[in-house]
Amino acid sequence: MIGCLGKQKQEEDWKDYACDICGEEMATKRGIEVHKRIHSRPPMPPKSFVCPQCGLAFNTKQGLKVHKGVHNRGNTGSSSKSGVLGRDFDLNQPPPNY
Repeated sequence: MIGCLGKQKQEEDWKDYACDICGEEMATKRGIEVHKRIHSRPPMPPKSFVCPQCGLAFNTKQGLKVHKGVHNRGNTGSSSKSGVLGRDFDLNQPPPNY
């Protein structure tokens, strides 16, 4: 098993293809083709809807409204709370199995 992981890591480190726009390197030609699409996307509009509790920004008022539900479920916004589960956990320990 270790040999397989070592070989995989070695192959990932070998990157033959580079983006001619930003220099990002990829291991496959397909990877570079997919990557280059980010350079032709139209610019994103500014995120002008900011959560007053945590500072996250959203593109739409509806996005902010949905996000505020995280805070309304009992999450105080502290980093020791799970935004999804609303439960305390230790950031230095592996996650519990729920």
